[in-house]
Amino acid sequence: MKKLFLIGDSIRMNYEDLVAQALEGQVRVYSPGENARFAAYTYYALGNWENDMRVGEDLDVVHWNVGLHDVVHMHNDDVVTPPEIYGYYLGRIVDRLEDLYPRAVKIFATSTPVREELHNDTPWFRRYN
Repeated sequence: MKKLFLIGDSIRMNYEDLVAQALEGQVRVYSPGENARFAAYTYYALGNWENDMRVGEDLDVVHWNVGLHDVVHMHNDDVVTPPEIYGYYLGRIVDRLEDLYPRAVKIFATSTPVREELHNDTPWFRRYN
């Protein structure tokens, strides 16, 4: 049976069950029980998730995203993860995925557009596209 690893923020957490149902009997779907949060956190947690789930080197596909937590502006400050740091961690995530799952196809899903009208009603937590 094929193996798929879904990694991402709360958006992924909302669709992972639908993906597992749609692929039932054809693909085994893995995903961490937690939100992948920031790019730096995703990089940090990849080894722990592999140790916990034992996905294995024979994984076929990794579908992943991070970004919504990285673009948050807190307390009228700059973005949590500046673009150059975000890019740096994306590269490190790709390298780590290559080490853990050398055979797998890696698919990066770009971040979901921010619904700015929902995320900018307080000065201590804002997101922008």
